[in-house]
Amino acid sequence: MGFNRRDFIKFAAGAGAGVALTPLPWKLVDDVSIWSQNWSWIPANPKGETSYALTTSKLCPSACGLKVRLVGGRPVRALSRPDHPLGGGLSALAAAETQLLYSPARVKTPLRREPGGKFKEIGWEEAEKLLLERVAEAADLIAAVSGDENGSSLELLSALLRGRGSSNLFVMPSDAQAAGRAWQLMGGSGQPGYKLEESDFILAVGANVLESWGPFIRNRRIFASKRPHGAEPEAGFIYAGPMQNHSAAVADQWLPLKPGSELVFLLGLASLLTQRGLSANAGDFVEFRAMLERFDPQVVYALTSVTPQAMQDVAAALLRASKPLVLSGSEGGQGGGALQVVAGLALNLLLGGDSLCAVPLAPPILTGAEDRSAIQARDLPSYLSKELPLKAIIFHEANPVYALPGQVGAARAIQSVPFKVSLTPFMDETALLCDLVLPSALGLERLDDIESPYGCARPFYALSRKLAEPPAGVRPAADVLLALSARLGRKLAPSYQALLQAKAKALGAAYAALEKGEVFEGAARRPGGLKFLPELLRLETENKTAAGPALLAPLRKSALGTEQTGIPPFNVKTIRGNELSGGEMHVLLNGATAYSRGLHDGDRVRLSAGGNSLTARVRVFEGIVPDALGVLMGLGHTALDAFSRNKGANIAELFTAAPETGTGLTLWNSSGVDIVRI
Repeated sequence: MGFNRRDFIKFAAGAGAGVALTPLPWKLVDDVSIWSQNWSWIPANPKGETSYALTTSKLCPSACGLKVRLVGGRPVRALSRPDHPLGGGLSALAAAETQLLYSPARVKTPLRREPGGKFKEIGWEEAEKLLLERVAEAADLIAAVSGDENGSSLELLSALLRGRGSSNLFVMPSDAQAAGRAWQLMGGSGQPGYKLEESDFILAVGANVLESWGPFIRNRRIFASKRPHGAEPEAGFIYAGPMQNHSAAVADQWLPLKPGSELVFLLGLASLLTQRGLSANAGDFVEFRAMLERFDPQVVYALTSVTPQAMQDVAAALLRASKPLVLSGSEGGQGGGALQVVAGLALNLLLGGDSLCAVPLAPPILTGAEDRSAIQARDLPSYLSKELPLKAIIFHEANPVYALPGQVGAARAIQSVPFKVSLTPFMDETALLCDLVLPSALGLERLDDIESPYGCARPFYALSRKLAEPPAGVRPAADVLLALSARLGRKLAPSYQALLQAKAKALGAAYAALEKGEVFEGAARRPGGLKFLPELLRLETENKTAAGPALLAPLRKSALGTEQTGIPPFNVKTIRGNELSGGEMHVLLNGATAYSRGLHDGDRVRLSAGGNSLTARVRVFEGIVPDALGVLMGLGHTALDAFSRNKGANIAELFTAAPETGTGLTLWNSSGVDIVRI
């Protein structure tokens, strides 16, 4: 059975929901103010005229709009921007963006690894000479990993590598990559778009739409407008997932769902809808409908824990709505695979597809560069799990050593490459393994762009404007890559600004307006000619298994930053005592699961999987499905600064990876672990 909003009140204290939806207590804000007064690295308050500048956050995955307050020309505070298409609020990471300019984790000069293993500060002339020599020597035996999935730096990296004869460019795994691969396999163009604004009923399956899925600040604004406090809601909302997270906290109903069973749940719903006569104009629909016959409600119940009656109720709610929308994703924002997204998109097509659209993307501007879908089709975990025939690898604002499943062995694979370089603002876990570390400018210190983050309903283009000068030894990564390509004999563009101007022109945006902080939105298209892929869906549901007696249910909180930023200093105070205590993280089990294992609240346990283990404290919490283990992502850093290091454990070390049938992507959303009290 599901939990409604009234049921949720009993568990709100332990739900793990982010603090951005409800205001922090004033006492906590005061504590932060007092606590931060003694930080030596914070600059003195500037003097001068106060002004404001409009921009879009390049640091926050939600790409929210910012109104930055400047004093004497220096950014001092990030404010929300209600007029921004992806704005109307402020994420915890974006709020800390001005503070991170002075983070003690920042790299402020190029670093070269010495024979003994220690880093030595060097000048840019020496750094660029070393970079040129080793990249030239590598020829086509070179690869790159980017943490920027919606900026033109990805195109720049692609053109650079393709000019060397290599197509080994990868993005960090994400829901955007999974959706891009799903859309491509189904025959879609551009990327899928979701009309949340027009929908009157939303079913989110594993997609934590108010915390980590898509442009979640935009999602929160839409949710608030459709469901004003004290008034009749204009849209219904059901969340299906393993635990009561931020989205479940405010949904009309929470459907407890076993981790990794999202695909079966979605196909079970599709089966009920086709039984009620729904169909779609697709060449393989007959085969799809036949494949769905095996998803009897009792079979779905056994695999997902959702009762037949609850399935019937959800199907009825979808049919009653005039513009229903189904959103599918993974709890941790990664590792969920593409076929789960295929099933979610198929449900939307069965329901008429009115809340679904195709968002066109700009074609590559640089000669030889690949488009986003081609890059997203490659799987980084599977690539790193094999012996790498490389002489050099470039990391651009990416931290795979921390973020990828421990079973992949990313650190071991990366260490085997003779030359490794990281272009990064922060000294993260991946940078620590590199031979050369080049400090890159942050979003407020450089000119950059954001094109149509996954989850948008229309083509979107905006600039992240340069509002501050970077430290003397820091340079924008795009400028470094352009200079490197030119020294290798291939001038890609006169400047990065010229590339962005060409991109704006290709999209039909006025660059002069973008320079002032304005945003371009184009027109989406109605998707057509999509396939259901029944053969792939059948094989994946037949072959999918999970090892271990308990399944991990990861929870991502935006306040804990990203894999690359770590926990912003201000945001350490948002970690609750029932999430982390004394350096040890807490994990969630419901009462029945804890009792069956002889565990009690506060017990210390060892979690093991794939040859790796970590310790944690048990917290009994009824807002999680049986035989699942709720774990907080974003902890356990071994690099960066004191605000991120030695705080809990990195749960990615226990993720067990498996290939998804027919897509080339790696799954880890049904990772099993052993639990032993110690």
